[in-house]
Amino acid sequence: MTYDGIIIGAGHNGLITQAYLARAGFKVISVDAGAVAGGGLSTVEDEKHPGFFHNLHSYFHRGITSMPWFTELELARHGVEYIENDLYVSVLQRDGKVLQWWNDFEQTYRSFAAIDRDDANRLRYWRDRFIPITRDILRPEAAAPPVPETVRRERLEKFVLVLGKGTR
Repeated sequence: MTYDGIIIGAGHNGLITQAYLARAGFKVISVDAGAVAGGGLSTVEDEKHPGFFHNLHSYFHRGITSMPWFTELELARHGVEYIENDLYVSVLQRDGKVLQWWNDFEQTYRSFAAIDRDDANRLRYWRDRFIPITRDILRPEAAAPPVPETVRRERLEKFVLVLGKGTR
């Protein structure tokens, strides 16, 4: 069989690339060393706990339905139903405490504060400063062709001037 392209890696980025190339009329194939396609978005059975399925990199899932490709590729029309949980990451610590990341920031803040209030306050500090970067740079760039590195650097430097340098 002859292909116009071969994509090395069948993670979600490789599969998205393959879908766009196929829509454009190219004949492409993805190959991957893993047994399951999907990379950070795949759900697999834990070998040590048969019957327990999980995602090793579940942080990839946050906000995925708002990504342009999710809508553009009409995944729902092809049978994809994406179910998002309120709680998307839990980190179990050796002392029995659990650090949780929720879709609701205040729940995440409370989880951090239960372990260390200063860390929780620092999380809020950086989150509040990162919101405009996400809103004004990252999200618009995710829905547009790549910008030159110099343009991106200029945009980010404006935020550094506004936010100040350092961690406090």
